Amino acid sequence: MPDGPVRGIACLSWVYKEVLEWSLIRIAFLLLVAFAAAFGLVQTTTLNLDAPVTHVLLWVGCALLCWPLWHSVLAGVLYLMRLRPPLEIALAAGLATVFATLPCTAIVYSVSGWVRGQYPGALAVFAEVATLAFLLSGLLHYIACQRVKERYAHLAMAPAATAGQAAGPARAAAADGFFDRLPPMLGEDIVYLGVSGHYLNVVTTAGSHPVLMRLSDAVAALGGLGMQVHRSYWVAFRHLSGTVRRDGRTMVCLTGGDEVPVSRRYAAAVHAAVEAR
Repeated sequence: MPDGPVRGIACLSWVYKEVLEWSLIRIAFLLLVAFAAAFGLVQTTTLNLDAPVTHVLLWVGCALLCWPLWHSVLAGVLYLMRLRPPLEIALAAGLATVFATLPCTAIVYSVSGWVRGQYPGALAVFAEVATLAFLLSGLLHYIACQRVKERYAHLAMAPAATAGQAAGPARAAAADGFFDRLPPMLGEDIVYLGVSGHYLNVVTTAGSHPVLMRLSDAVAALGGLGMQVHRSYWVAFRHLSGTVRRDGRTMVCLTGGDEVPVSRRYAAAVHAAVEAR
């Protein structure tokens, strides 16, 4: 779940959820059939082809054969790229469309040759299929993005917590939002968080998982469950076991054998937290 309302191309980070929804799968299917029928009808008109109904049915039939492959490839790429920056997701979606166009071109080429008794030019078929695929892919992404923005629009209305406000229930609710980002099998027993590039590596007692999120936002969400010990690390109070000096640096020891660095800014607070256990 995002931290607030989704704007611009940031919606691409959440589109994979919409593409896997049955309602959007149905929309994609209907759009593909409609586009294929319209494409075939336009061709029969502009090229003065014989048997226009057969030509339209040819394109619709090919669309039905290509649709499962096209939608599966697109949904898979969006899911695998969900943690990457939006521009990279957009590029991956475009490449996925090109990749799916290749087998779809082979299907259209083969069916068209079988129905008509003569095979069309392969490059011409590829150009036609690619045009149809990119039009449909662009429209599908637009619809999915609008659904994402609408789904999370209510986050803009969430009242900001005032300074000194009681943190109990509000803190728990914020933490629940944080845990929504993690796979269920990872659990909610967080040991520590570590910054890795644009991502936040969330380490629990069950494993680790990267999350596209700022450390400051995670610290605010997790509230009193732990403390920041370094500009790149946060640790859970319940997993603190001590401190140690290594190579002139203070390290905080955590249950399970992990150690993370402590900066001078947080050293006094870390020692106090360890002594309070």
